[in-house]
Amino acid sequence: MNNLYKMPRICAIPENATNMNLQYLLASTFALVIYACNSGTGVKSCGANKPNEDVPTDSFRIEIDQSLVYWSGSSPSGSHNGLVKLAGGELYFKEDILIGGEIRIDMRSIENLDIEDSSDRKDLEDHLREVDFFNIDTFPVAKFFVKGSNPTSDTLNNIVVQGEIEIKGIRKSMVVTGNVQKTENRTFVSIPEFTIDRTDFNIMYQSKKILPSIKDGFINDDIALSINLMGIRSNSLE
Repeated sequence: MNNLYKMPRICAIPENATNMNLQYLLASTFALVIYACNSGTGVKSCGANKPNEDVPTDSFRIEIDQSLVYWSGSSPSGSHNGLVKLAGGELYFKEDILIGGEIRIDMRSIENLDIEDSSDRKDLEDHLREVDFFNIDTFPVAKFFVKGSNPTSDTLNNIVVQGEIEIKGIRKSMVVTGNVQKTENRTFVSIPEFTIDRTDFNIMYQSKKILPSIKDGFINDDIALSINLMGIRSNSLE
């Protein structure tokens, strides 16, 4: 028979030798991983020692009595504007850079500012709270999440904020400009007027998107918002 097809002779390995070799291999591998994690060799899988670049150095609690959200909406027949109070929130900084936060907006507090007749004003405010609009019984709180910011050279709006807004349980990403001022114990953040499309948050009442043939009775889909915040330094970063 051709030697090419001859089976090689397999030497028997004692069972205890195999177990010893396996134990040695496992121990060596574990020691190598520990060494790599602690020696800065560039191994990226040892996450416990990886520095977190977004750890805040300062935390501020939003003062709800000194902070407001302003809104305005329009239709062919005119426009209305008002405000919404805050339910709470926090802002986080790394040195002087705004890196995170959560702004909670009390939709139950929505008010109109431009209608003089008290009965007409109440009718609008009640309608805004109903299922047609913000459905406050189910969704009493809207939220704005700060995901980060970048400084700009503009003295009026000195940051660009990356964030998300949540209305009626629906969250959308957005980028807005703003101004931030930070002192030892307080911070002031203002986000000038920006617009959202209310239909993105399932607010479809009298929208041309569902009533394309409607002429003068529709309500514009864009709602303008602006945010003014004051924060007080917090003792906790939790």
